[in-house]
Amino acid sequence: MPAQSIAFIAYICLALFVGVWGQRKGYSFGVGFIISLLLTFVVGAVTVVVLRDKATGRRGILTWGI
Repeated sequence: MPAQSIAFIAYICLALFVGVWGQRKGYSFGVGFIISLLLTFVVGAVTVVVLRDKATGRRGILTWGI
């Protein structure tokens, strides 16, 4: 499998991860996923960190189950 295919699959998987992460914070999966695809998963992840959790109002990486 060419390296470009592996990189693309990894890119999509990381964008999916950011989408799920945003969903756990109370936002739609689509918002996190689309932001990640359009702006790269790194910017998408930073955006999800900055957004407040809708349920608790806290910001940060771990805002659920604590």
